[in-house]
Amino acid sequence: MATTVCVGTYGSRAWADRARRAIESADAQAETIHVHAATLAEARNRAASQASGDRLIFLDADDRLAPGYVAAVETVATDLVQTAISYADADPVMLTTPDMTRRNYLHVGTAVNSSLFETVGGFHEWACYEDWELWLRILAADATVGQAPAAVYHADGGGRNDLPRPVQLAAWRAIRRLHQGAP
Repeated sequence: MATTVCVGTYGSRAWADRARRAIESADAQAETIHVHAATLAEARNRAASQASGDRLIFLDADDRLAPGYVAAVETVATDLVQTAISYADADPVMLTTPDMTRRNYLHVGTAVNSSLFETVGGFHEWACYEDWELWLRILAADATVGQAPAAVYHADGGGRNDLPRPVQLAAWRAIRRLHQGAP
């Protein structure tokens, strides 16, 4: 199984420059594609369209993959592969939730089957939570989910969202309404 790591950046060129460390964390592990575009969804989707791997991993510019991340993911043969996450170098955790429409347990570094990603239409434009909305669409397509707890995604930005709280809440509510009854 071949994997491609997609690093998408948008906005100022400073974000593209900031991605250097993220790209370095992935380069030795898999094909790595970096695209800078007008929006994050556009950048991620363009990177995915250039990928040759049958599995995709998305990596934010201010995050990084621990050594062995891709190898650990490639041992799991499911449509989505959940990995551990470490926020600001805290101990890695596997997120859980009984209701995916209430809380996203699949962070952006979750590995996804590339043909399934394409089938559901990739990332859509949202002010935030675009990865959560993608995972909900993929789960609604009856995707299988496995776990690779040895793969650690370092969210060096601490998983924070700098958008104003009303904008975050509006996106969260809109996604929940859109996916009511989702897994």
